[in-house]
Amino acid sequence: MKKILLTVLVLLSTMANAGFGSKATTNVEKIKKIDIQIAGDDAYYYFTSEDGNWSSSNCPNATTAFLKSSTVGADAILSAAIAAKMSGVKVQFRGVCGNGGVGGSSDIYLYVDYLTLSPI
Repeated sequence: MKKILLTVLVLLSTMANAGFGSKATTNVEKIKKIDIQIAGDDAYYYFTSEDGNWSSSNCPNATTAFLKSSTVGADAILSAAIAAKMSGVKVQFRGVCGNGGVGGSSDIYLYVDYLTLSPI
């Protein structure tokens, strides 16, 4: 009986977290807007694409790509993103898909861990 209960709990938790926390890569697009938010002792960098949706196959509703300034390499990613925006170069983000609320069903952001500048 304990094995059955454990199996059911594992299956339910897997289904509840489907999509959340999965790796995703965005389409190659231009950056429309960069926002910087100060929150306590940290800052957050937010990147919005020209069409308002990064259109990732694993995170189809990701409207924002973001990272914390305290993340190793965050300043380098911010600098590259600013340069790409200023020059009109398209970028592609990779990261972890997430949603805006606990138990939410729409994947609305991508926590960035990689940035690629599109070849000119």
